[in-house]
Amino acid sequence: MRVIGPDGARLIVPFAPEEVRPQSGFDTAEFVRSAGDRYNFVTRPNLAELKGDYSNLEFKTGSLSKGNKRISVISLLVLINGIVIDAITSGDAEIFFEDIFDWASGAFHLRRPTEQKRYYLSNIVVEFDQKFEEVIPAFQKILGIINPEIKKFARVSVDADLVRLVFNCDPQSIPPGSVRTDFIIERRAGSTYDQNRYFCAAPLPTQTLITKLEEIERALTS
Repeated sequence: MRVIGPDGARLIVPFAPEEVRPQSGFDTAEFVRSAGDRYNFVTRPNLAELKGDYSNLEFKTGSLSKGNKRISVISLLVLINGIVIDAITSGDAEIFFEDIFDWASGAFHLRRPTEQKRYYLSNIVVEFDQKFEEVIPAFQKILGIINPEIKKFARVSVDADLVRLVFNCDPQSIPPGSVRTDFIIERRAGSTYDQNRYFCAAPLPTQTLITKLEEIERALTS
């Protein structure tokens, strides 16, 4: 398997507002100004338009330099009960989260929550060495059943192939409001089937997703 590249990741860190809120109060206007300047956000919340409702503060297109690494921050969403960070990889998002929380703890006296759960959504593009249709016998049988009829009635001369695999938890069996559990492997839009290039997404850290996809490909031929 060859990793073409990451295609974005999201880090969600929920918390109880009473555990994080400074006991001395929070200056929202100064936070927006300071965070916007510190991380060079192109788009910042317009507090006048929010009319006192600061439950959803959204920043877009920022950056952070950490040592020799420059991290692009696609967006930062500061909610009453959590933070959502979009970056290129989940690792980048985590570095940014640690930086902004450390900075805001000192500058605005935010407190770290006693319990800090983290949820992820990572997207990457890969090229598999093996074709699912060729190494999974059941897929070969299914395609053998449907391809003659597709060619006949759609009046095409090429075979159909696998387009998308999705695994998830039964939505009726998990609590409402849970993070999406979809593990997606689908052909990259605009790529030819012989490239065997796939867009993959899962509620995992980026590197974990890469590792699991490598294990899946090994399992195909074991």
